[in-house]
Amino acid sequence: MKAPKSSGKTHEKHPEGWTTLVCTRIIDKGTVFSEKKQKDVHNILLQFESSKLLSDGEAAGKPFAVFATFPFSMFTNSMLCKFIEQWRGKKFKSQEDADEFDVATLLGKGGFANITYNGDFVNIGTSGPVPDGMTQPIPIAELLIWDFATRKPAVLEKLSDGMKGQLQKANEWDSEATRQPQANRESENPAPGIDDSDIPF
Repeated sequence: MKAPKSSGKTHEKHPEGWTTLVCTRIIDKGTVFSEKKQKDVHNILLQFESSKLLSDGEAAGKPFAVFATFPFSMFTNSMLCKFIEQWRGKKFKSQEDADEFDVATLLGKGGFANITYNGDFVNIGTSGPVPDGMTQPIPIAELLIWDFATRKPAVLEKLSDGMKGQLQKANEWDSEATRQPQANRESENPAPGIDDSDIPF
């Protein structure tokens, strides 16, 4: 028995090196069991558009999209917390400040990042604020946030079938606590207690 022949198609990879990015999607992927870690893990996905443009196929001229997935934890030693501190260019003053930070404030915010390769995977390496004299990309895609607390059907409809399938595997998908949208949420505003007068967000 022979496997089907490959179509030979390859996806154009984002060039390595430094580039400006803008955050276009924040997806709470919920909690799923990790076979690797042998425990439940709650992940969040951040999607960015790059100032670098695709050159091949029907998508030529459109910005590259790059992604980063983190365990959804703002513990000061966590990967997500460290990434946000780099992106902001400023450390949180305390664990309390980190806990109060609203990740939704990343949406539409730009940064400067080093794109690296790990085999076939494209990674966002070291990052920081957009340098003086440079501008962040203007987003082409609609800015979207999905979270299980609000569970907005209009947002869910705009996600790919693959992403919807991933969300449906989350423990939170059938949770009674997330079936009804929460009113009067302030997740789109900067969290109180953060002195952001001298940072980009």
